[in-house]
Amino acid sequence: MEKDEVKLEDIIQRFKKFESASYTKYKDLYDQIREDRKFIGGEQADKLDHTLTDATIGDGVPLMSLNVVKNAIKTVVNTYLPNQYKWQYTNSQGVDTNLNAVADQFLSDADNSTATVEALTNAVGTALGVLVFSNDYDIDGSIKPVLYSIPDVTNVRLDPNASKLNFADATKAAIVELKSKDWFKTNYGIEYLNEYYKPLIDISEEYDRKTLMPLVTYYEKEDNQIICYKLAGSELLEEPQTLPYSYIPVVPVFGESDWASASKQSWTGITTIMRPIQRMIN
Repeated sequence: MEKDEVKLEDIIQRFKKFESASYTKYKDLYDQIREDRKFIGGEQADKLDHTLTDATIGDGVPLMSLNVVKNAIKTVVNTYLPNQYKWQYTNSQGVDTNLNAVADQFLSDADNSTATVEALTNAVGTALGVLVFSNDYDIDGSIKPVLYSIPDVTNVRLDPNASKLNFADATKAAIVELKSKDWFKTNYGIEYLNEYYKPLIDISEEYDRKTLMPLVTYYEKEDNQIICYKLAGSELLEEPQTLPYSYIPVVPVFGESDWASASKQSWTGITTIMRPIQRMIN
């Protein structure tokens, strides 16, 4: 077996071990988030509302006439908006005013500011938002750092061993996207999926394995360097990238923290708290 093949196999095994541990720790939270989304979108409303008949109200009652969950999320988010996210850099002399000024300018950028609001909204509504640092190309071709929010946070695998609130001590993270075989063929020029193919790279979550396959962006901290791997099927899709960061660039923004038991931490968004109220209104 070639050296590169041995290394790839090792990377895949490390990812699978990490993914399994992360999914186990955060599965309850992700299940809760999916349930909360039903309430935010109105999917949970009693279908009997469509069939009720009463001479005084016509052929039925309005479905979801008032979505108190959405309104509550907006209200809470608006109370936070005047106090935007900030970084506080320090050095041996104390607060580093120059770096703090650069950080404030970065966060005030329209796109970056929008990302922080999206993450805040997810944290308030469903207990978890996720921000990711990445690089993009400016109009003049230069590389610039960008911040974006993950729309579906259940696609994120967080370090189950991280203990700091901002996950500054995390050593691994991953973003998993389920893509169709047509997508892989269009973007990478190869067709992975057939009835006989069983990819080495897989995830714990159930999905349609006949038509879909995970595209994995996997981050590891090795020797104080952040390495990013793009994985799918049974191979490395792109050359590993050494990122210009000191920390894993996947930052969770959690909602209200509590303890589900003496040894298990839990997080709650406002939607979970307001489910009974929305049910009464429905």
